[in-house]
Amino acid sequence: MRRRRERLLRTLQINRSAAERPLPRVTISTGGWLPCWSLRALIGLVGLGCLAIFAVNPVIWVIGLAGLVVVLAQPASIAPASYALGLAIVMLVTTPDPFAVRGFLLLLGIHLLIILCSLIADLPLMARVELAALARPARRFVVIQLSCQGLALAAAWLAGADQTLPWIGVVAVAGLVVLVWTLALRLRMADAD
Repeated sequence: MRRRRERLLRTLQINRSAAERPLPRVTISTGGWLPCWSLRALIGLVGLGCLAIFAVNPVIWVIGLAGLVVVLAQPASIAPASYALGLAIVMLVTTPDPFAVRGFLLLLGIHLLIILCSLIADLPLMARVELAALARPARRFVVIQLSCQGLALAAAWLAGADQTLPWIGVVAVAGLVVLVWTLALRLRMADAD
């Protein structure tokens, strides 16, 4: 009888403490992934690229690099928005032509910086970010960039800015008309449901 009891206790592992019990084997299958530190490095590269577009003197470089360090340290704070605002102010102060190619690149870079910061906001450096989790924000990024860049091109065309390709404004306006028409159809379909 005593042997039966010991065998039952050993099988159920009741007489062992919780620390001595083996943990169950758990496997989770995931797709491809990136380490979170690589996304932070990408934020640093994008931030440096945005800064390099408009930094004309050492003071702007020092202030911009200090702001970028704060963005990398605290991506979940107001630092990315403050950095973007600072870059926009530098662009307004240092650029006589807001419709230059540098303005369009800054629009792309700031948006990418804000999106990446929101994705890794509270993740530790060694976390794994699944590639499938990046697909939906990437689609939104592309749609927003197409509409924003199109709107900026249309504004440049309507303002009479000097462009090397004058037909690009017409294409941008046509693209915006198609975008508004598509959104109106989607809203009407959503109201019908």
